[in-house]
Amino acid sequence: LRSLAILVLCLPQFDAFTVVRPRTVRPRRVAALAASPPSRPPFHRRGAAMVGGWLATRLRQRRWRVLRWLDARLERWRRRNRPRRIILVRHGQSMGNVDSSMYESTPDSLISLTERGFAQGAACGLQLRQLVGDESVRFYHSPYLRTRQTLLAILEAFAGKRVELAAEPRLREQDFGNFQDLTRQDREMRERLRFGRFYFRFPNGESGADVYDR
Repeated sequence: LRSLAILVLCLPQFDAFTVVRPRTVRPRRVAALAASPPSRPPFHRRGAAMVGGWLATRLRQRRWRVLRWLDARLERWRRRNRPRRIILVRHGQSMGNVDSSMYESTPDSLISLTERGFAQGAACGLQLRQLVGDESVRFYHSPYLRTRQTLLAILEAFAGKRVELAAEPRLREQDFGNFQDLTRQDREMRERLRFGRFYFRFPNGESGADVYDR
């Protein structure tokens, strides 16, 4: 032991190893250190530890009670503020509905409404205004151009009334791919019927299951 470089003692009262710097250590002293029982901390330290543990337990219990109270209040608020009705509206007639070749050169998200589509949106707005009356209204809309144009036509009937608007990308319609070749699109439509409409995924697009997931 006279050539010992580092002595590492693992003592019960410490959380980590106690490292003794290199020095000459007598064998009897090492045996005495290893055999001696760990000394207990002073009473005031033990009392402080007991009080600290009791306080920590009380704080945890109080925290969980507060969290449960907040959850209950939030659930009651949600129940009171649920919408009375949910109305689904499709966009008006678009240029893609009239000429499907538009999808070959124009991104689906940039297809605009026709004049008839704007008129349909305005007529829909009048019906919605009559239906909801003075109730509060919040519109969630797809970011696609034709949907936003339909919303603008609907809002003409809500002039002077405060409404809330929110764009929601998950409301967009199924993605059939990027620029869509009509010949290839017809072939894919027939293949979808054989494969299954819900699970067939269009190249660079989505399946019905993908739309369901979002």
